[in-house]
Amino acid sequence: MRAEDVRSDLLPGRVGDRLGAKPMAGICAAFRDDIETGRYEPTPAHEVDVPKTNGGVRPAAALRFADRLAYAALVERCRAEIEASLVSERTVLWPRGAKSDKQWLELEGFVSDSEDTHVLSVDIQSFYDSIRHDILADALDRADCDQAVVSDLRTWLGEITGGRERGLPQGLAASDPLATVVLAPLDQALASAGVRFVRHGDDVRAVGSLTEVRDTARLVRDQLRSLELTINDDKTRVLRHATYMDRRNEVSGAVRGYLEASDHVERHSAIFAILDALGADVELSWSWYHDTLSVREVMDSIGSPWDPSDTAALMIVLKEAAQAEEASARLAARWATPRDPSGTVLMQTGIAMLAVAGAAEPADELDARIVARPEYAGPLSSYIEATAPENPSAVAGLLQRIDDTGEAYSAQWLRFYEALGDAGEHGEFDNLARSHLEATDRNWMRRLRAARFMAHRDNLDADRVADIASQAPAALRDDVLSIMSHTTPQPPDTLAKNEGATAAALVTAASV
Repeated sequence: MRAEDVRSDLLPGRVGDRLGAKPMAGICAAFRDDIETGRYEPTPAHEVDVPKTNGGVRPAAALRFADRLAYAALVERCRAEIEASLVSERTVLWPRGAKSDKQWLELEGFVSDSEDTHVLSVDIQSFYDSIRHDILADALDRADCDQAVVSDLRTWLGEITGGRERGLPQGLAASDPLATVVLAPLDQALASAGVRFVRHGDDVRAVGSLTEVRDTARLVRDQLRSLELTINDDKTRVLRHATYMDRRNEVSGAVRGYLEASDHVERHSAIFAILDALGADVELSWSWYHDTLSVREVMDSIGSPWDPSDTAALMIVLKEAAQAEEASARLAARWATPRDPSGTVLMQTGIAMLAVAGAAEPADELDARIVARPEYAGPLSSYIEATAPENPSAVAGLLQRIDDTGEAYSAQWLRFYEALGDAGEHGEFDNLARSHLEATDRNWMRRLRAARFMAHRDNLDADRVADIASQAPAALRDDVLSIMSHTTPQPPDTLAKNEGATAAALVTAASV
């Protein structure tokens, strides 16, 4: 097992996320010892709401390191059988039984290369959280996975979810092959019907005539119903192929125009073209440049220039977008209508582009009431990471204003603290971290992350640690032990006796 096999993409900065091969091998050996001596028992997950890029939240399971390791090991025993049970890798792009990277560009390329007249896009409602454990077990049995492993996996999932018998832990790599094997009957039904399609996670793209894609939509709906899954109607739609490509080409052309700009005047205009194109792309409700393949990644890969006037132009757009968002929210509240998402996309992209610039001054001007919303957690974390080392005071002020709004979720603060890294050596963020630590709410992920931040700076007293250790949820015990190791360290043998070999090895490895 490697650290990336147990890391949670949705809950960054957990203890053990950055372990190398040697300490990871030591922890695996310690876990084997806990298994053989009967000390390992799954701990029910601590559920955390994680912001989605397009707004709203999804539930993520915060697990102990030993539980993440057990899950990854069980799934590892099924990967080969899952891979063999799937249709062609040209059709099911990701995830598969074999470990692979996400294939977003191949997903888009499938549609781009098609000469059909229409495109169907399908998304499944709350996919991971809706998967029934008995249906998953049936899918693994059909794939000829070891029955003892399937039984253990189902038992483990039941204990982790508190007996809910539904849902996979989101954000962990081990959940991906299990989710994809559940959809194998859908893939096989579409292939048998001669449908031209690809699937990436729970995103399905199918092409054909208008009649064909409508028939495909009905087939997909029927197959999902048999798996007790539901189509997300808000993200499922039929479009003319030309409409699809116009939107994609508009975004590509705008980004290309920025990268090819010869001076700051052309770049100034190109920024607005990019943001306008991304605003138009909201109609599709599909993630592309402004999510999975961000403008920042495109620009970083090219090494594009940045001029102070670019930052000024962006701040004008961001202020206008913030005003538009507020107006849209008031209108939606008054008339019970959906909010206009175009301002959200402009804000997301604009903040990401500020991160490219690395300019700290806008931190004093960003509207905290807007950027505190969950949908901005990703780009704002990138901005904090880029600017905090050079101007921690400006970033500290922004974070304090965000905290004052009360809008940010625990998972957002995990990202923000992770983005801070070693910034704030002169105590710029201490007051904020102390206020999080001393909060009396049940926001344990944020409290413990703030405590770790302070402990690493030798700014946390033992009495405070003892207080949080007696109250924190069991699933967050590893975080507590990591904090204690900085204030009231225990000898490894004593720690192993009290907490188990896995926990002792983890704390020792994470403190090095």
